[in-house]
Amino acid sequence: SVTAFRFYDRAAVVAHKQGKAAEAEKFSSIAMEVADSTGNDGLREQSFKRYLELNPKGPKRFLARYQIAYLAYKRKQFDNAVHEFK
Repeated sequence: SVTAFRFYDRAAVVAHKQGKAAEAEKFSSIAMEVADSTGNDGLREQSFKRYLELNPKGPKRFLARYQIAYLAYKRKQFDNAVHEFK
């Protein structure tokens, strides 16, 4: 649900601000999963971008970048999609 996404997204931001990288990665990963389950492409894209913002070297960074590129492709924003796939 959107409420669950907002909860985990906020928890990730707070953990990041507190210097708790492992918790920030965990919460932002959960936020991505929750957003993905909603089927809302806007929410999904927001979650993938937030993951990359907080975890630029995180273990799911390639998945997040791929999903952002795929969403751009779906919107026929091919230049953006190519940039993200690189």
